[in-house]
Amino acid sequence: MTYASYEPARASEPLIDAEVRSATFSDIQALARIAASRGGAVDSHVAGFADALGEPGVIVLIALVEGTPAGWTGAREIDAEGDPGTWMTTGLTVVPAWRRRGIASQLLEAVAASVSSAGGERLVSVANARNRASLDLHLEVGFTEVERAASFLAIEFDGGEGVVFERALD
Repeated sequence: MTYASYEPARASEPLIDAEVRSATFSDIQALARIAASRGGAVDSHVAGFADALGEPGVIVLIALVEGTPAGWTGAREIDAEGDPGTWMTTGLTVVPAWRRRGIASQLLEAVAASVSSAGGERLVSVANARNRASLDLHLEVGFTEVERAASFLAIEFDGGEGVVFERALD
Protein backbone atom coordinates (compact mmCIF):
# COMPACT_ATOMS: atom_id res chain seq x y z
CA MET A 1 0.00 0.00 0.00
CA THR A 2 1.19 3.50 -0.81
CA TYR A 3 0.43 6.34 1.58
CA ALA A 4 -0.23 9.97 0.68
CA SER A 5 2.78 12.28 0.82
CA TYR A 6 3.37 13.75 4.26
CA GLU A 7 5.52 16.55 5.59
CA PRO A 8 5.08 16.74 9.38
CA ALA A 9 5.85 20.41 9.95
CA ARG A 10 3.88 21.76 6.99
CA ALA A 11 0.20 21.77 6.19
CA SER A 12 -0.42 22.22 2.49
CA GLU A 13 -3.93 23.66 2.99
CA PRO A 14 -5.69 25.47 5.84
CA LEU A 15 -7.39 23.34 8.46
CA ILE A 16 -11.10 22.66 8.02
CA ASP A 17 -13.75 22.56 10.73
CA ALA A 18 -15.78 19.51 9.72
CA GLU A 19 -19.17 18.49 11.07
CA VAL A 20 -18.66 15.07 12.69
CA ARG A 21 -21.80 13.16 13.62
CA SER A 22 -23.14 9.65 14.09
CA ALA A 23 -23.78 7.99 10.76
CA THR A 24 -27.28 6.85 9.83
CA PHE A 25 -28.63 4.34 7.35
CA SER A 26 -29.06 7.16 4.84
CA ASP A 27 -25.24 7.63 4.93
CA ILE A 28 -24.41 4.06 3.84
CA GLN A 29 -23.63 4.90 0.18
CA ALA A 30 -21.45 7.86 1.21
CA LEU A 31 -19.61 5.75 3.79
CA ALA A 32 -19.04 3.02 1.21
CA ARG A 33 -17.64 5.55 -1.30
CA ILE A 34 -15.26 6.92 1.34
CA ALA A 35 -14.12 3.41 2.31
CA ALA A 36 -13.63 2.54 -1.37
CA SER A 37 -11.17 5.45 -1.67
CA ARG A 38 -8.75 3.11 0.17
CA GLY A 39 -9.56 0.12 -2.01
CA GLY A 40 -12.34 -2.20 -3.02
CA ALA A 41 -15.56 -1.51 -4.85
CA VAL A 42 -18.26 0.66 -3.30
CA ASP A 43 -20.71 -2.26 -3.40
CA SER A 44 -18.31 -4.42 -1.39
CA HIS A 45 -18.53 -1.98 1.55
CA VAL A 46 -22.31 -1.38 1.63
CA ALA A 47 -23.31 -4.56 3.52
CA GLY A 48 -20.61 -4.04 6.16
CA PHE A 49 -21.88 -0.57 6.97
CA ALA A 50 -25.51 -1.74 6.99
CA ASP A 51 -24.59 -4.45 9.53
CA ALA A 52 -22.44 -2.11 11.65
CA LEU A 53 -25.07 0.60 11.95
CA GLY A 54 -27.52 -1.80 13.56
CA GLU A 55 -25.08 -3.58 15.84
CA PRO A 56 -24.78 -2.95 19.60
CA GLY A 57 -21.28 -2.01 20.74
CA VAL A 58 -20.46 -0.32 17.42
CA ILE A 59 -20.04 3.39 16.68
CA VAL A 60 -19.85 4.79 13.14
CA LEU A 61 -19.12 8.48 12.55
CA ILE A 62 -19.09 10.52 9.36
CA ALA A 63 -17.34 13.85 8.73
CA LEU A 64 -18.98 16.39 6.46
CA VAL A 65 -17.46 19.52 4.95
CA GLU A 66 -20.16 21.93 3.81
CA GLY A 67 -22.52 18.94 3.59
CA THR A 68 -20.12 16.83 1.51
CA PRO A 69 -18.95 13.50 3.01
CA ALA A 70 -15.23 13.84 3.70
CA GLY A 71 -14.31 10.99 6.04
CA TRP A 72 -15.43 8.35 8.46
CA THR A 73 -14.26 6.31 11.40
CA GLY A 74 -15.78 4.07 13.97
CA ALA A 75 -15.13 1.95 17.01
CA ARG A 76 -16.17 -1.47 18.19
CA GLU A 77 -16.22 -2.85 21.71
CA ILE A 78 -13.73 -5.71 22.03
CA ASP A 79 -12.98 -8.22 24.74
CA ALA A 80 -9.33 -7.44 25.39
CA GLU A 81 -8.05 -9.86 28.00
CA GLY A 82 -11.37 -9.79 29.82
CA ASP A 83 -11.48 -5.98 29.95
CA PRO A 84 -15.05 -5.02 28.94
CA GLY A 85 -14.27 -1.29 28.74
CA THR A 86 -11.93 -1.63 25.76
CA TRP A 87 -12.93 -0.44 22.29
CA MET A 88 -10.98 -0.44 19.03
CA THR A 89 -11.11 2.14 16.26
CA THR A 90 -12.16 0.99 12.80
CA GLY A 91 -11.52 2.33 9.33
CA LEU A 92 -10.28 5.89 9.83
CA THR A 93 -10.45 7.24 6.27
CA VAL A 94 -10.45 10.74 4.83
CA VAL A 95 -11.11 11.14 1.12
CA PRO A 96 -7.98 12.26 -0.76
CA ALA A 97 -9.28 15.78 -1.56
CA TRP A 98 -9.66 16.56 2.17
CA ARG A 99 -6.51 14.94 3.60
CA ARG A 100 -3.98 16.92 5.65
CA ARG A 101 -6.71 19.40 6.71
CA GLY A 102 -7.35 18.22 10.30
CA ILE A 103 -10.37 16.03 9.57
CA ALA A 104 -8.72 12.81 10.78
CA SER A 105 -7.90 14.51 14.11
CA GLN A 106 -11.50 15.62 14.47
CA LEU A 107 -12.74 12.11 13.70
CA LEU A 108 -10.40 10.48 16.24
CA GLU A 109 -11.35 13.01 18.93
CA ALA A 110 -15.05 12.50 18.20
CA VAL A 111 -14.82 8.71 18.29
CA ALA A 112 -12.94 8.88 21.61
CA ALA A 113 -15.71 11.10 23.03
CA SER A 114 -18.41 8.75 21.69
CA VAL A 115 -16.71 5.69 23.16
CA SER A 116 -16.33 7.46 26.51
CA SER A 117 -20.03 8.38 26.44
CA ALA A 118 -20.84 4.72 25.79
CA GLY A 119 -18.93 3.74 28.94
CA GLY A 120 -15.63 2.83 27.29
CA GLU A 121 -12.51 3.25 29.40
CA ARG A 122 -9.81 2.58 26.82
CA LEU A 123 -9.58 3.07 23.06
CA VAL A 124 -7.12 0.97 21.05
CA SER A 125 -6.06 1.83 17.51
CA VAL A 126 -3.59 0.42 15.01
CA ALA A 127 -1.59 1.86 12.14
CA ASN A 128 0.88 0.52 9.65
CA ALA A 129 4.41 1.35 10.80
CA ARG A 130 5.12 2.83 7.34
CA ASN A 131 2.23 5.31 7.58
CA ARG A 132 4.07 8.19 9.24
CA ALA A 133 1.08 10.55 9.02
CA SER A 134 -1.12 8.11 10.94
CA LEU A 135 1.58 7.47 13.56
CA ASP A 136 2.01 11.20 14.22
CA LEU A 137 -1.77 11.75 14.20
CA HIS A 138 -2.35 9.16 16.91
CA LEU A 139 0.33 10.68 19.14
CA GLU A 140 -1.02 14.22 18.56
CA VAL A 141 -4.52 13.27 19.77
CA GLY A 142 -3.40 11.57 22.96
CA PHE A 143 -2.70 7.96 22.04
CA THR A 144 0.37 6.17 23.37
CA GLU A 145 2.30 3.54 21.44
CA VAL A 146 2.11 0.22 23.31
CA GLU A 147 3.61 -2.31 20.90
CA ARG A 148 4.79 -3.10 17.40
CA ALA A 149 3.86 -6.40 15.80
CA ALA A 150 3.32 -8.15 12.47
CA SER A 151 -0.36 -8.58 13.33
CA PHE A 152 -2.95 -7.56 15.92
CA LEU A 153 -6.17 -9.50 16.41
CA ALA A 154 -7.08 -10.43 12.80
CA ILE A 155 -5.16 -7.53 11.20
CA GLU A 156 -2.05 -8.43 9.18
CA PHE A 157 0.11 -5.38 8.45
CA ASP A 158 1.35 -4.62 4.96
CA GLY A 159 5.14 -4.56 5.16
CA GLY A 160 5.12 -6.79 8.24
CA GLU A 161 4.94 -4.22 11.05
CA GLY A 162 2.10 -2.37 12.66
CA VAL A 163 1.86 -0.11 15.69
CA VAL A 164 -0.71 -0.61 18.42
CA PHE A 165 -1.80 2.54 20.25
CA GLU A 166 -4.07 3.07 23.23
CA ARG A 167 -5.75 6.04 24.85
CA ALA A 168 -7.28 6.07 28.30
CA LEU A 169 -10.71 7.72 28.34
CA ASP A 170 -12.41 9.74 31.07
